[in-house]
Amino acid sequence: MDVTEIYYIKSNSIYSLPEASYRRFIVIPVLLVIGLGTKANARQVVKINNTEAVRVEAQLGSVNCIGWTGVIEPNQSASIAVEEKISHGGNTTDAITVLTGKA
Repeated sequence: MDVTEIYYIKSNSIYSLPEASYRRFIVIPVLLVIGLGTKANARQVVKINNTEAVRVEAQLGSVNCIGWTGVIEPNQSASIAVEEKISHGGNTTDAITVLTGKA
């Protein structure tokens, strides 16, 4: 994939990708959560058009990392929501990177 656009979307926010006349790949290279400690919990969820696309969770001394790839059809916009939930010292990244390019 040739990357044509790069977006940096903060946690607990929503970003709308505009329409494009061509089919696009959408890639989230890394979602990272850290749940170090005996009570620590962390979760990060990415929703595309209000549908959960990917979720990563860590708890009780673990670290988890995942990536995700999807497609946006021609002449379609996409809403990307990034949600996080942390407690007792858990951590997520402050934002995620989203790459798009012609499919």
